[in-house]
Amino acid sequence: MKKKTVSGKVLVISLHKLGDTIFTIPAIKLLNKKHSAKNVKILCYPESKTIYKRALDNEIITLQHTRFFIGGRIAKVSAVRLFRKIKSEIIIDLTGNIKSASLLFFNTAGNVLGFNKNIYQSLYSDFRMRNEKAHLVEALIEIVDKTISSEEVKKIAEYKLTPKVSDVILIHPHGGWSAKEWNLTKFIEIAEKLISEKNKKVKFVFEKNEKYQSLKNKLTEKKLEFIETESIEHLFEEIDKCFLLIGNDSGPVYMAAMAGKPTFSIYGPTNPSFSIPFGKHHTYIRKIIHCSPKEGEQYCYTFAGRKGCPSFECMNQLTVDEVYNKLSKFLQSLNTKVI
Repeated sequence: MKKKTVSGKVLVISLHKLGDTIFTIPAIKLLNKKHSAKNVKILCYPESKTIYKRALDNEIITLQHTRFFIGGRIAKVSAVRLFRKIKSEIIIDLTGNIKSASLLFFNTAGNVLGFNKNIYQSLYSDFRMRNEKAHLVEALIEIVDKTISSEEVKKIAEYKLTPKVSDVILIHPHGGWSAKEWNLTKFIEIAEKLISEKNKKVKFVFEKNEKYQSLKNKLTEKKLEFIETESIEHLFEEIDKCFLLIGNDSGPVYMAAMAGKPTFSIYGPTNPSFSIPFGKHHTYIRKIIHCSPKEGEQYCYTFAGRKGCPSFECMNQLTVDEVYNKLSKFLQSLNTKVI
């Protein structure tokens, strides 16, 4: 029989990549409102700590990726030991996969609320089904508050626009995987058109890494400015100095929205209704083809290009002119000088 820990404390398990980490923030804000931030701890990966510290006052406990094995899916003994040292009365699982399940198997807390695959249901005292048709932010909010209205979700999920500090437009050309990335040459063409036709100041931004040497060479050849970021903090610093961020469906877009910056996103094998930032200062473009995800589907049938997409046509068929025309209208809506 499990020994219950009575402390009045809450532990949130949030083992996510950058974008998904940001999606959990509104739900954690609701938990803070109910339990007080001083009583809610967050267990996350080290790279997520910067994001949480920017938005929340909670204590952050980090778990290194190396504390998981079998492709980062199962907790090692060192991860379990750290987890069991965290005294909490309630555990909220906002991860919902085998990683969190492998920790919860060794849980000593009194109550576990969260979602996961049905096979792990016995690990939870309050097992909840995630709304698979809803925006990812809304689905996580509904896990912690089943009665919340759509209007309240929008209020919690939308970040306030910050005052304009410059006219710099940042372009982040990468994504979580190749199927979500628009053609780099096309991004360069967009940058050149913004500079030559609209007199905009445009900079590319990407992680400092040897694998991006060819990108640096192309940008240098085109005499386009770029910034190599060395940390999540550094990326936030550059985002804070910009006016608008253009990118694929990726973490930096959601970081920019979180920082109160307008965003323009390019979608392909993923459905924007599941992840587009809330608010009128964010928009997107996508090329809908026969295999694009339908309404209520987050990914196309190839699991967003990760399971055998032959040619990434949804991205390849999206032209520079289509993107530039919609981007121009968006700039106009933001009351910028586009002539």
